[in-house]
Amino acid sequence: MNAINRVIVVSEDSRYLTHRVIEVLEGYEDVQEAAEQAQQAAESAAESANNAQQAAGAAVEAANDASAALAVASRTYDSRAAFVDALPNLMEGATVLVAGEPYVVDSTASGYDSALQDLGVDGVRRADRLENLFIAAHFTTQDDTTIHISASLDGIHFSVINTAVLPGGQGFDLSQRDPSITYFAGWWWIFGTGGSAGNHDFACFRSRDLSNWSKFQIAMAGGPYFSDTTPMPGGVSPASAIWAPEPFIENGVMHVMVSIRYGADFTNIYGATQQHFRPYVTTLTDPVALTFSTPVPMIFGPGDHTDGDSRIDPSVVKHAGVYYCAIKDSYYRRIQLYHAADLTGPYTFDQVLSGGTLEIEAPCLVRIRDRSAINSEARRDKWRVYVDNNRTGVGDLDPNSLVGAPYYFEAVGAPDATYGAMQKCYFDTPVRHGSIVNLSELPPEASRALSNVAAAGGQKRRNLGRQVELGSGSQWIRPQQDVVYYASVNSGAVTLQLRDGPADRFYLGAMSAQAAVGILVQGSGFSPRQFLIGFGRGNDAVIEMRRRQDGQYYPVGLVRRSEFRAHRNGSNQSFTAGTDTAVVWTTETYDAGDNFDTGTGRWTPPRGRLDIEAQVTITDGESGGTLRVDILKNGSAIVATGYAQGSGQFSARAVLRGEETTGTDYYSVQVRATGSGSRTINGNAYLTNFYGVAW
Repeated sequence: MNAINRVIVVSEDSRYLTHRVIEVLEGYEDVQEAAEQAQQAAESAAESANNAQQAAGAAVEAANDASAALAVASRTYDSRAAFVDALPNLMEGATVLVAGEPYVVDSTASGYDSALQDLGVDGVRRADRLENLFIAAHFTTQDDTTIHISASLDGIHFSVINTAVLPGGQGFDLSQRDPSITYFAGWWWIFGTGGSAGNHDFACFRSRDLSNWSKFQIAMAGGPYFSDTTPMPGGVSPASAIWAPEPFIENGVMHVMVSIRYGADFTNIYGATQQHFRPYVTTLTDPVALTFSTPVPMIFGPGDHTDGDSRIDPSVVKHAGVYYCAIKDSYYRRIQLYHAADLTGPYTFDQVLSGGTLEIEAPCLVRIRDRSAINSEARRDKWRVYVDNNRTGVGDLDPNSLVGAPYYFEAVGAPDATYGAMQKCYFDTPVRHGSIVNLSELPPEASRALSNVAAAGGQKRRNLGRQVELGSGSQWIRPQQDVVYYASVNSGAVTLQLRDGPADRFYLGAMSAQAAVGILVQGSGFSPRQFLIGFGRGNDAVIEMRRRQDGQYYPVGLVRRSEFRAHRNGSNQSFTAGTDTAVVWTTETYDAGDNFDTGTGRWTPPRGRLDIEAQVTITDGESGGTLRVDILKNGSAIVATGYAQGSGQFSARAVLRGEETTGTDYYSVQVRATGSGSRTINGNAYLTNFYGVAW
């Protein structure tokens, strides 16, 4: 084959190979495309699988969200664990039911304030527990140790819930000095002073419902220690007084602090001999058998003075791992505050709380949860030390006299913060040594039990308004809340001074119809104006007395401030016709307020509004003559005149209504008859008399 032919062949072969390459290449493109399509299909399948998996996950999540949303919408959860899981999705302030119990989402509830503290979760509180709900137990007077139970939302204004003497199941009434109340192990407990030598150390009452009580007599282990002859270990005086048991609950254990006579008697700031006391702690070891441990002394370091170490009435709280104690200093009769690392001490002195001229005792150290800060919803702790103003203090008009009035001191922050001035709190009844507890510190069932009693309207209390008969002559009182002070036929006329007392409301009455029975309240002390009750008008009635913002006591409604009636007791008086002549009044029918003077014939009533009447009868008027009677103010100004015309015996009468007097103005009567010669005033008390009343 020639070269040309060979070239041709080669060219044709080459063309063939080229076509084959093209065909192969074209086939390769088809395969590549198929592979790419297959890969794309695989990728699509994988994506579809992923989408399907995501869709399945989304469906599960949606189901969970729907379930959670349903729970949120219905706000009910089967368990606290389920509630914790849903908590991040709940709005602030939402109220939910967890296993049937109400809770509130509250971001400020942390630590011990959180209802889920045991799960390590903050931000939740129990809805059925108010932030503050206070219960108080106290007795009223030296003569009435009936225990009264009161409640309050603010810890300042208390309303009694047992409107009756609470009965016990063993034929006794709930009555004891120095009651202290708490809730522990499903029971309400009240401890009180009431030991008996060789028998028991203090009294204990217990109730499930605050209405039905059982009474127990407690002897501490190793005792009883109450003895007329034997002192406490290390003591000097016999343990013949065990006073004011006060409970303290910590970690599910209840301790009771008692004050026991211990050292030698001493002379207090009043110069009076007083028993020396030392506080002890005993622990409830068996709530069923009611057994208490051997008492352990509380140790206190030096206080704010060196005049003895007698202390009584400890009240303890534990805050941030520290024990804080408020206790009465027996020498100065005021409150000292201490702190310690252990319940029994040793305690280090912090500060003193003084009542000024008021002696104070029975401190109760109580935490208050407060949201009152301006422009803030945050909750802060306040602390109050409640006290009983038991007696007047040094510098008072009558020092060391019994009073009985509730007060408190308040601090912000920790229990050892600086406390402000002593302020008053208010009760429906007189208050003596007792206790106040904030139920938000106790289990929720305590608040519910109190609410149930209050909702039921309580019981009917005997002697809701205690009555006190006043003695005769000059008397003074420090009014007690809602007490009726009255004059009787035994009292006669009582001149009464009102002094500062615990009452914001009390009553005065004259419980006899006799004109000689009544009460003249002096316009001094804590009554700004003089007034009268009884003395023949409005007897057998009671008026209400109220304290106003100025601290003074005022009667509610219109009362008389002075009233008198004078006459000549049958003795005639001669005077000269044609001249102005003063009528002489020799005798008083009554002079309530002692403002009329028979020597001068003047009536000087207290400030107020007056009604005055004067009648004069002559026996020998000339024919056609006139008789004029004048009521004079301050001896000269004629403020009322009465005329009459006649002959022989006839009368004239002057009347003054609505006169305003300053309290220094005085009023008298003069008479004038026409004609000449002598005239005669008839001395008959019904025909010639002078009467006045001030309102």
